[in-house]
Amino acid sequence: MHVSKFQLGSWVLHSPTMTLEKEGVSAKLQPKTLDLLLYLINKQGEVVSRDELIQAVWPETAATDDTLNSTIAKLRKILVSDDSTERYIGTLPKRGYQLLADVKTLNDGTKKGVRSVPLLIKNRLVLPSVSFATILLFTFIYSFFGYSQSKDSAQVNNKLVVTPIAISRSLEMFPKLSNDGKNVVFARAIEDGQFSQIVSRNLLTDEEIILIEDVGFYASPVWSSDDSQIAFLSYGARGCMVGVINSLGGPAQLVTPCSLAHVYSARTALDWLKNSNSLVISQYLENQRYTGLFLHELSSGNTIQLTTPTEDSIGDFNQTVSPDGRRIVYTRMQVTGEDDIYIIDLVSRNIERVAGYFGEVSSIDWMDNNSLIYVSNKTGRPETWQLDINTKQQRWYGVGGHSVANVDYHDVHKKLVLSELRTDWNFSVRNILPSGNSSIIQKSDDAQSEKISAISHDGKSLVYTKAFGKQTEIWVSKIDGSHKARTAKLWDSHVNHIDWARDGTRLLLEVVAQGKATAYVYEFASNHFYPLENIQQRGSFSPIWGVNNNLIYYSSPHAQGWAIWRHNLSTGESYKLTDLGGRKIRVDTVSNRIYFDRPRNSGMWHISTLNSVKQLPEQLPATASLAIESWRLSGSKLYYVQQSAEHISTIWRFDLLDETRSPFYTSQKRIMHFDIWGDILATTEINQCEGDIYLYELHEG
Repeated sequence: MHVSKFQLGSWVLHSPTMTLEKEGVSAKLQPKTLDLLLYLINKQGEVVSRDELIQAVWPETAATDDTLNSTIAKLRKILVSDDSTERYIGTLPKRGYQLLADVKTLNDGTKKGVRSVPLLIKNRLVLPSVSFATILLFTFIYSFFGYSQSKDSAQVNNKLVVTPIAISRSLEMFPKLSNDGKNVVFARAIEDGQFSQIVSRNLLTDEEIILIEDVGFYASPVWSSDDSQIAFLSYGARGCMVGVINSLGGPAQLVTPCSLAHVYSARTALDWLKNSNSLVISQYLENQRYTGLFLHELSSGNTIQLTTPTEDSIGDFNQTVSPDGRRIVYTRMQVTGEDDIYIIDLVSRNIERVAGYFGEVSSIDWMDNNSLIYVSNKTGRPETWQLDINTKQQRWYGVGGHSVANVDYHDVHKKLVLSELRTDWNFSVRNILPSGNSSIIQKSDDAQSEKISAISHDGKSLVYTKAFGKQTEIWVSKIDGSHKARTAKLWDSHVNHIDWARDGTRLLLEVVAQGKATAYVYEFASNHFYPLENIQQRGSFSPIWGVNNNLIYYSSPHAQGWAIWRHNLSTGESYKLTDLGGRKIRVDTVSNRIYFDRPRNSGMWHISTLNSVKQLPEQLPATASLAIESWRLSGSKLYYVQQSAEHISTIWRFDLLDETRSPFYTSQKRIMHFDIWGDILATTEINQCEGDIYLYELHEG
């Protein structure tokens, strides 16, 4: 007998009318959504692979994983209401999907194909807004990571053994080792960011326990001292909440609100105080403008404020308790996204600011009671660094690839676990038409490699990079993509910036290797690629040609900010123009001015290239309120990227003469790099992002 009516959990499915009904509520299903649900009902309790579902539901079309993801998400959104505790469709990473709810046929009143399904997930937390969670997740990632790597590019220190412990097509972040060193807990985003899990994985058996799976986004899971509980952050339309769950599964409890201020970065914001029942959380102060650190006692619910951020900052995050439990290291996020590192003594409550330039810090942990490991993008990519808190000396640590997100170190078992990102890129060169539309001139056929590009001063040629993990290639082509040729290959390094000489005979590049930036020159005639040795000691960032081929300008970091230098290639002499500069600089040879953005300040600044004395930079008044990310200078026009809350990227054109601005180009993807010549625009945009988790162990001998 053909069955057309089912009891599915608390819903009743009428397949002829393509409707689901529950307590007076009716939901209409689309044909493919119904076909998918019926197929899962037929396989009720079984794990159905993604390929099997695609072949069964879309046999007549070339459906993709994205099609399946979207249909599953629509079905889940209908089945799971905001106040429900029922679960219907489970996701088993690398295996497929499973219908979890009991099914009963209603035509003859008997059960058909019904069996009890053992649930790995014992609890769901309601985060109702799917669109919010999706926007939140990808803004969270892309705001910090302009670079990532291919699957085979993890860099391995020869003193360590590396093991991939969570490789999937999803985004896995925030790994945390248990105190006994046997398990790792992490957050996993699936279904294009519409669903998220907290997962515990046994490092010996590879057994996974999915503690929580639901609509929304989870982050920063941490273990209690006895490994019996896991605290985590949950994000949704209701804001940020701290939750606690048993490490073996069971009902979770939301215990206190947390701050959403760091939500547009990849920073962690939770830790468990050693040998206690207290959490160190990031929470809004009473004015709701700044975020401080608080000690929250789970038993009593009492909260004690530990830090008060300054008015020129966003707040305090990345809190991590020292191995001896006496101190907490944390970062203070500035309005520009850069971080300072602080240490608070829990006994005396004294707070010390650690001197130095750290860039944007997404994660930090103690290696022992005197040294730290942290992830920073201060050289253009997120990489691991080590800091001695007594001497304040920093050194490039180099564990992981060039796309590290979060790091956790176990000081007893000498294990380090971290997450790394993999990204597909969309590279194109287009002509922006007067109507505002654009026509494609050339597109990349290699989405796995990241690209930084620069258009020559005559607009006829293009230089760009191809980065494959530890290898970077430099290519030159005609602007239409013809006559491509590789000019150089670099190992164990990456390129952050390229500038053409005005006569087109040479290139100037910022090359970063082992945490150090160096200016390189490439000569086309001799095919010679060489570093500028005499300015290496300072670190030469954003090198750019001056009015002729003998002068270059570059920036270098110091304790209080950035200096800008002028260097004569003929004499080898360098002269400091200002100590109040910025990392990214551009030269306008018409006005004889250097433009730059300054750390911890909004807007654009400039100094003269003609002055022979140190200068105080001047700000462009009309840009004072602009939070500028990536930018370029072309003639008297300033082009810069801004991201909307909906994750739309817009390149704005700002006229430096009349101080007016207008939109130049808009993309639905995240623009990471771009260059402009007239109406020709070259962009590198993020297409999709995945993340994996790796375990590093000290090699025995």
